[in-house]
Amino acid sequence: MNQTDRENLYKLFRDHGDVLGFVRTTVVALKSFMESIRLLKCTTSEIMPLIFDLIQVIRCSEPKIIPLIHLIEQFETEIQTSADQDIDTIKAQAIQILQQKIDMYQSNVQRVTEHGAQCLKDGDTVVVHMASSVVTNILLKAMETRDISFKVIILQQNLVRAKQLINALSKADIEHVIVPVYNLSHYLEGSNKLLIGAVTVTEDRKIVAPVGTASIVSLCHANNVDVYLFANTLHFSHHGSTTQQIHCELQNMNFEDCAYSMVTYSHDLVNLDMIDHVITEDGEMGKISQSRYLL
Repeated sequence: MNQTDRENLYKLFRDHGDVLGFVRTTVVALKSFMESIRLLKCTTSEIMPLIFDLIQVIRCSEPKIIPLIHLIEQFETEIQTSADQDIDTIKAQAIQILQQKIDMYQSNVQRVTEHGAQCLKDGDTVVVHMASSVVTNILLKAMETRDISFKVIILQQNLVRAKQLINALSKADIEHVIVPVYNLSHYLEGSNKLLIGAVTVTEDRKIVAPVGTASIVSLCHANNVDVYLFANTLHFSHHGSTTQQIHCELQNMNFEDCAYSMVTYSHDLVNLDMIDHVITEDGEMGKISQSRYLL
């Protein structure tokens, strides 16, 4: 795969992440991998190098999609046992293994959702920003399975993601209000929880999260609004934040008689120490468990 194709693929990952969130993007990527193997036309000697080439490309995505990388690396190890088989057997084994990875990942996500729903209490006013599918499903699950009433403040930044959440909460009759993300300070006094997801939790206790998350978490942390992070452990990286390859772009801007260059990053870095509760597929992680897992 040439560099232009790689950059297009990474942009596609980011665009999907912005619209779907990286949980659903991980599943979409694995399903696309399965379909590409199913449709691949090549010789037996060519198939394994082609598979490994795509795996290497995925490893270098900007930013790194850690759950996808973990699952793909597991797949890479397991598919090598079929390397000496005929092409139809290799394809069948590859598709079967990838489906198992999807099932495992979705099971973990479902368990996070179930634990997350227990975090909501009657009378809560919760803040959400760029709500991931996990956070959205937690709100829906809490309303569906528990006899509680709560209110949601939606911080609007990305119109597509806000629309998805608004439609989901409206359909479930969950009380909500939509406000611009820059107006959060006016709603802190009446709020008691911020719910967020993450692309990655890094070894040096940072979170890679959607743009805008860092300032929102900082405001909530400073105003005693508990911050809840929901992420299954496949989102935990064995490497530090400086290796996560957050995409950086230089844009040439013109405004009236002023021309300048502006640097933008695709994602924020958030200090894990500002997070009050980390919820995984096994429930809430204590501070000691976090330290043991991340170090």
